[in-house]
Amino acid sequence: EFDQNFSPLKAESEREGTLKRIVFLVKEAEKERLGTAREFLGAASVNLPEIIFTNSAQPFNFFLYYQKTGVRKGLIVAIENEARVFRALVDQEAIMRNAWSGLFEISDPKGTLAAFEDITYRNIDIRRLQLSETNDLGLYYAIFKPKKYLLITTSLESMKTTINRIFDSL
Repeated sequence: EFDQNFSPLKAESEREGTLKRIVFLVKEAEKERLGTAREFLGAASVNLPEIIFTNSAQPFNFFLYYQKTGVRKGLIVAIENEARVFRALVDQEAIMRNAWSGLFEISDPKGTLAAFEDITYRNIDIRRLQLSETNDLGLYYAIFKPKKYLLITTSLESMKTTINRIFDSL
């Protein structure tokens, strides 16, 4: 039921620059509880390396970011060991586009090469797989070391906005 419940949220019209946090609730018997990152990502068809779950603190934030070129998805996961998580992600880069397909729409380009590159924004190192420069679509991930957060987004604009908002909250 995840896609049925999630599709109307994506379709809502919001102004550019809006970041909408999505709360994932799991119904057990007659009670609801917050879903875990593992449950949410499983329902969303995103396969993160196991090391992220074994080295992550429980809280996570999934969000939609509304920009001129479309609605982009993002995720913030609290982690315990930045070096191990970063190594696991670098090791997975060759399969990320398919393993993380739940972050993209079916019509989004897949690309024929997995050409990740390093970029930096506000002294935060970002790994980027750019799928469409004109539509600002790709796969971006970074470790925000001061707070031990793993940031994952599907556009450069949403990554920059995420970084800016975390810095603003410090």
